[in-house]
Amino acid sequence: MIDSHTELLLEAWKHYRKADLKATYDLLAPLPESTLLEEPELGVMLVSACVHLRHVEWAGRVNEFIPVLREACRTRGPEQLQRRLLNFEGILHYREGRLGEAEQCLLQLEEMATTAKDPTTLAFALNNLGIIRDARAEWAEALSYYQRALVNTHKLGIRREVGGIYQCMGMAYRELGLLTESQRMFERAQRFGAAHIVGWTDMERALLMHRIGETEVGEALARRALARFEKLQIKTAMADCYRVLAILARGRNDLEEARRWLSRAEALLPHAEPLVRAEILQEKAALETLHGNGAAAKRAASAAAGIYLGMGAPRRVELMREQLTRLHEGRLESGSAAGAPGSPS
Repeated sequence: MIDSHTELLLEAWKHYRKADLKATYDLLAPLPESTLLEEPELGVMLVSACVHLRHVEWAGRVNEFIPVLREACRTRGPEQLQRRLLNFEGILHYREGRLGEAEQCLLQLEEMATTAKDPTTLAFALNNLGIIRDARAEWAEALSYYQRALVNTHKLGIRREVGGIYQCMGMAYRELGLLTESQRMFERAQRFGAAHIVGWTDMERALLMHRIGETEVGEALARRALARFEKLQIKTAMADCYRVLAILARGRNDLEEARRWLSRAEALLPHAEPLVRAEILQEKAALETLHGNGAAAKRAASAAAGIYLGMGAPRRVELMREQLTRLHEGRLESGSAAGAPGSPS
């Protein structure tokens, strides 16, 4: 007869291997902390589900739980479990806007995984280091990390992670202006990605459609992503989707609809991650600029800049100022509040 911890592990792994993070979370979140520490693999799976699903119910507890879980992994778990937890710790720092701390965790993880000859964890570290570079708007450097991660995941045949890396590569190529390559990467992400990846791929691909002027396709993708996020109640992703829908409405010159979508995004600001909050405020500044509301645009841009700088992403501030200058000059030249379809978002 197997004990209760073993049964829990088997059940949790059944969901986790299928990338059913919601089922993993629902199984493990009600457990007492003592159980998660006695069998630290359960704790690490719960942290993983919380990090990827952005569950606010556990968000406050994770920061306090990780140091205790780290010690449990050190004393009771295999060494690889410590590395997995360090990866999630880095992601958590990123989600909460601490890019410097996230990078330190992930660089340490890269070194540990290289020393241990652990290509799986090395792939995770490289991909997440790329995500840090993306947050700093350093897309060429991000792409380099993603490509290194992709080599490792292909060798290992990790289908779920390949999908996530392709999505990240699609974003990097889009921001570098390589739109055909971006489209190819997003298509691969859709083909290989797990269920929780598909929603983010749809949302990011919607922004690509905006860039190439296919607004209707973009709106369909964004609405499909929104339906996924609403079902999972991932509020930071819902807020981001509302922002994307505002950008798409602005792209077809419907500023009133854009404002309505953005109002919904603003209502979720308390639940949004710092990068998402800053991007919502940046879009507010863009809309206020197009409406000729200079003071309101300045307030929103200042708030966005404060978040970007606090995260350690000064390049995003520069890019925002360039965008708002273009929109302002375009408005003056046209004598109207219309923005050009397909203009950079």
